[in-house]
Amino acid sequence: MADTVSGRIEHDVVYHLDVAVSGEVKSVSVREGNRVTQGTVLMQLDTTSLEAKRDAALAKMNHLEAVMEEAARSLQRDEELYAEGSLSTVELDLRRIAVLKANADFKISEAEYVHSRGQVSFGTIVAPVAGIVVKRNVNPGERIVVDNRSEPAFIFASDNKVIRAELNPETGTVPTPGSSVKIDYPGGTISGQVMAINSLTSPDGVSMTVSTEQPLPQVGQAVEINYE
Repeated sequence: MADTVSGRIEHDVVYHLDVAVSGEVKSVSVREGNRVTQGTVLMQLDTTSLEAKRDAALAKMNHLEAVMEEAARSLQRDEELYAEGSLSTVELDLRRIAVLKANADFKISEAEYVHSRGQVSFGTIVAPVAGIVVKRNVNPGERIVVDNRSEPAFIFASDNKVIRAELNPETGTVPTPGSSVKIDYPGGTISGQVMAINSLTSPDGVSMTVSTEQPLPQVGQAVEINYE
């Protein structure tokens, strides 16, 4: 016996995109409704001060790396002197302690550099996939304070579209993933396949996701899904 359920065209994945550091919006390159490719820069903060901290951290790390390497060379020379009997055990131990400290200082500076480099990258938002800007909540010159954010900078959706429908197992059959369906909408009928039957979305129902090889109508279009 065939069943019919109402569904709707939706974006496959919707992303809430935001920066992870506070700052002033330097540039916004897209508007609502724009379609972009994966990796497109959507927005950038003014990261001048963050870049300065990153460069300072890099300089410090390079300096401490040179100190660490020199400490290692000094230890090698002292070990040779110790083997010759020209250096005491205490002096050699002090050199080894100096090497350990130099190594520790370098590791700390390396972590500080990685952190500062990450802070710079957190001020840029890029498109995670090819898709469309659904909503834009930022403008150039605006000051963003991360701790006070009530909405993301962008709501972004993937280009891939699917059909989703709510099913009630008590009033109809639930198709299995991989089964075929027919989708009716104003203007035509296309074939599809059940991608997934998701976990309970309400006390009485489950969610069915359907994909098609043929182009789907625009997002928001209501459809009828027919299946066995």
